[in-house]
Amino acid sequence: MILKAFLDAHPDAVEVRLIRVRGSAPREAGAGMIVSPTACHGTIGGGQLEYMVIDAARAMLARHVACRDLDIPLGPEIGQCCGGHVTVTLRRMDAATRRAALARAGADAAAQPHVCIMGAGHVGRALARLMVQMPVRTLVVDSRPAELALCPPGGRAPRERPARGRDRPRPAGQRLRHPHPRPCARFPADRASTGAQ
Repeated sequence: MILKAFLDAHPDAVEVRLIRVRGSAPREAGAGMIVSPTACHGTIGGGQLEYMVIDAARAMLARHVACRDLDIPLGPEIGQCCGGHVTVTLRRMDAATRRAALARAGADAAAQPHVCIMGAGHVGRALARLMVQMPVRTLVVDSRPAELALCPPGGRAPRERPARGRDRPRPAGQRLRHPHPRPCARFPADRASTGAQ
């Protein structure tokens, strides 16, 4: 689920962010997730650390607490074997923190490598379903709107017109389909194309 859809579905939420990491830890400083009473978006690395932070965030929501910082050793004390130490900040989200989280998510998505899938047939759709789970932006290009409509919706922008020239993203990989009897859309696509993020 993309972040905007998550925030729309879960208006009461806490943003969790690793603000300091010392030694070995499951994620880097700056990594974050969002926790609602019933769901989570993102990860700070899993394990006992993440379980503890989710419990703390949900307790904040239940008690209407605005913010909290946690200093957590990642060792036998909590049953996690990383051995490092993290400082985690938990902030109840308001309109400003939602806007900031969406802006960060947009910047992170723009910085991801692009995967261009040429053709939205059964193989292209199967690849697109896998790619929307990966940390890449996926662009499915096809001249057949009916085939594009069958692609996964994971944040795609219908009929997106990719950038040209220097601003055009460098693809991380590409699948080319067999030659078509008529010209089909190419990257950058001027015709029906969909970018999933």
